[in-house]
Amino acid sequence: MQAKLKQLRVLVGENLAVILLLVSFYFFVSKSLYNISYALMALLGMYRLLRDSDFLLRNPETKLFSLLFLAIWLPMAIALTDAFTFSRSVQTVIPYLRYFFVGAYVLYEAMRRDRFLDRVETGFFIIVTFWSVDGFLQFLTGTDIFGYPYVNGVYITGPFYPELTIGHVLAGVSALYFESLRRRSARHPWIWLLVIPLYIVVFDCGRRSVWFMLALNTLGFTVYHITVARYRRRLITRLILGGLIVALVLGVVLATQETVQRRVHMTMGLFSTNIEQIDAATSNRIDLWKTAWNMYTHHWINGIGPRCFRDAYRDYAKKDYSFYKTSQTHPHMMLMEILAESGSIGLAGYLLFLFLLWRNTRRYFDDKACFACFLSLFTATFPLNSHVAFYGAYWSSILWWMVMFTVMNIRRANKSKVIQ
Repeated sequence: MQAKLKQLRVLVGENLAVILLLVSFYFFVSKSLYNISYALMALLGMYRLLRDSDFLLRNPETKLFSLLFLAIWLPMAIALTDAFTFSRSVQTVIPYLRYFFVGAYVLYEAMRRDRFLDRVETGFFIIVTFWSVDGFLQFLTGTDIFGYPYVNGVYITGPFYPELTIGHVLAGVSALYFESLRRRSARHPWIWLLVIPLYIVVFDCGRRSVWFMLALNTLGFTVYHITVARYRRRLITRLILGGLIVALVLGVVLATQETVQRRVHMTMGLFSTNIEQIDAATSNRIDLWKTAWNMYTHHWINGIGPRCFRDAYRDYAKKDYSFYKTSQTHPHMMLMEILAESGSIGLAGYLLFLFLLWRNTRRYFDDKACFACFLSLFTATFPLNSHVAFYGAYWSSILWWMVMFTVMNIRRANKSKVIQ
């Protein structure tokens, strides 16, 4: 018995980082549970840096991670100096440092343990498959495996109940999931059928911003693989067949779900020349964007401070603007949020972040897993995204999870080049 317990302790010790990373990922089903495992990893990362202070500066992969982090965090810290509501901004800027320490811990463990990335990828694949299938079950039967019902009989939540974020997460990581399916499809071609539950869940969640993310990941992944394919005609034939199947399934969803029909009808207003129809298609967000721009013009250097949009809204919005009485937590466009809350300095950091991603995308273009990672990051940080707050804890935690996963894939690619 003692021998088995000792083996278990050794096994857990050797895979603790993998376990914590996957637990964090699964806990995105909640508003805050992921913070527990993130906090533990941050403490372990602080300990690692105390023991080995220049670890993050010794490898090109960890240098990239550090630069990506500083590109986002330093403008936040500068914006904090004269934030509209200092107490709110400081509760965002200081805790944001945890992603740096989490990265230090995870990347240190990833670089010293064999098959670390493979185990994380396998866990990721299992979790996303479970979320998709569970949401699909809820769509078919009205309840998921845990007994969670549709929210108000309208929105799919899956295990994210009662939150409506399953579509955001699935759409955001969809390119990574497509790559996981591709890796397994050589032995099991049927595995591509697993995209159907994911598409149905995302489509039925009825959120245009989520559809946009899934469309970007799908288009980017498809065009890339057509570009690099050896047998292009065969691949295009398969893609057309798969596309027709997905289109048929989504057509059935559209024909049977009134919520989706209303969203699609409203979305058509984006292609109108009528400003009122465009405003309706964006859920009255034009006033939010005008207000954010007003904030930027008055604080164009370093903004009003991260997460201060809600507090400053009435000071910069006109009384006849939508949401004047209720305010909003963010302007529902990443670019406008960055401009309003961290100013031109924040914009410069954001552009540097995107430039670093682009430069490395070109460098690792031939590596399919790396490309899927970069595609997901570009989609998750696309300037016109209008879903959740860029500086908010939830999307930031998902973003930096993907950044760590990307850096691990870059490390694998570099090691493969050395071996060759």
